[in-house]
Amino acid sequence: MSSERTLIRGGLVLVGDPRDKRMERADVLVEEGRIAALQPDLQVADARVIDAAGKWVLPGFVDAHHHLWQATMRAVCADWNLNDYFWCIRRNHATVHTPEDVYAGVLSAGYGLLTSGVTCTIDFCHCIVTPEHADEGLRAFRELGIRGVWCYGMYSPPVEEGPLLDFEARVADLHRVREREFSAQDDLVRLGIAPAEMGVVPFAQTKAEFALARELDVLLHPHTNCRWRPAGEELREVEIWHEHGMLHANQLHSHANTCSDHELQLLARSGGAVSGTPDTELGMGLGFTICGRADAAGVTTGIGADTQCNNGPDPFVGMRLVLQSERIREQWPILTTEGLKGVDKLNVTVADVLHMATLGSARGMGLGDVCGSLEVGKAADVLVFDADQPHLRPVIDPVSTIVLHGGVADLTTIMVGGRVVKQDGRLVGYDLQRANRLIDEAGGRVADAVEARGGWYPPVQPDLAEATDRMRAANLAGVY
Repeated sequence: MSSERTLIRGGLVLVGDPRDKRMERADVLVEEGRIAALQPDLQVADARVIDAAGKWVLPGFVDAHHHLWQATMRAVCADWNLNDYFWCIRRNHATVHTPEDVYAGVLSAGYGLLTSGVTCTIDFCHCIVTPEHADEGLRAFRELGIRGVWCYGMYSPPVEEGPLLDFEARVADLHRVREREFSAQDDLVRLGIAPAEMGVVPFAQTKAEFALARELDVLLHPHTNCRWRPAGEELREVEIWHEHGMLHANQLHSHANTCSDHELQLLARSGGAVSGTPDTELGMGLGFTICGRADAAGVTTGIGADTQCNNGPDPFVGMRLVLQSERIREQWPILTTEGLKGVDKLNVTVADVLHMATLGSARGMGLGDVCGSLEVGKAADVLVFDADQPHLRPVIDPVSTIVLHGGVADLTTIMVGGRVVKQDGRLVGYDLQRANRLIDEAGGRVADAVEARGGWYPPVQPDLAEATDRMRAANLAGVY
């Protein structure tokens, strides 16, 4: 949080919930990292002035699902499906990462988020092989100066030996991190729990992980209903969790692609939220995002980038992918039966996806009263968007222009908690040369270790599918 007084003067400000599309000519006064006033023609002495004439002032984007450590392997799974990802990244490459690699990955991924206008994120850190991995991941996250929730991963990467292989040791280490790193109030970073996937561990452990989040009063951020099964073999994870009394308001369910309408109703009633990650979901076999259906069902809905070992963190890309894929998801059955004459009002609007990428994501992370919209009293997580560009003119509807024609290059100033982190199109106050050196070194170490184990796509265990089914059946015996 910055103690500097700043006046953002003369911009067209997106006020309140972005879904309402309220663009007002106003000044924004920032004091002690928060929005102190938002009205036209503020007269303020002794404040740094940011001239926003000819510009739009927007809330910072909020990224609602991300594995930051995986930036050590940028774009390596560009042509992989979800099975490839699980075998290569989760079952193999995660195990060769050192604590230093995790630090470098989180730092590099975070800079990618910040320069893209993301001022708040959630880090699902599931590469905690040792306590040092957790420490280094969190250290990098804090050094970024980004707002967010750092989620301790309960999944144990499959190393042959190590201090965190059993559940009790991992719980003890989570308590260690909480007591050492989160005992004092932190204005930027909160603790969360990222549970192991359903069926990867015994169901009793899944229940214990859910209960632990409630006991500690922290956000639970599970991977939910993201693997399609043959008809009659659906996962129904949300139904199972409901039946066992495990659903709760302080939960952000990532993916949730296979959720039935009934499961969405259960989530809505529980007060829980969902986050879709369109770049990975549409390309890797997870299916259409849940965003449109969840939002229509009254479930708090956000958008995340997921992993930079596949795609970049650009929120403009995420919004547009959700917008257009959700439209064709609903239109396609109509087009193939009735033709275009059967298509009526579009089911998802530009304002809907801008809401999801800001306030919806913030609410899903339990930060809706802190960020995600520009309102007096909220954190000054602010974007200044250069509207005076040929590719944006003429302006008929600013929100539509932002979503469909805007991009990262249009962001001239970015603030997190009143601190300027990007000015004139460049990150400021960061040692980017150091970050580049660290990620290159980490990437080289990981690549060498991966090569020694069979390469980026190591030989697949011959009975992997059958072994996975046997594992799931054993862990979920008596549940389904």
